[in-house]
Amino acid sequence: MGPFSGQAKPKFHERALGLRAYRQELLASNIENSDTPGYKTVDIDINTAIKSGRP
Repeated sequence: MGPFSGQAKPKFHERALGLRAYRQELLASNIENSDTPGYKTVDIDINTAIKSGRP
């Protein structure tokens, strides 16, 4: 068998990369809309999101 027993670590890394990409989209949106009156910035905590286990 390979270095991982099952798919736990690859799925974790896949999820972490997906969350980081999503956060980059949010940050880009914040910059794009910075001059929009009333716009509220959006961000996520990567560590909390990873630990939550939700998609």
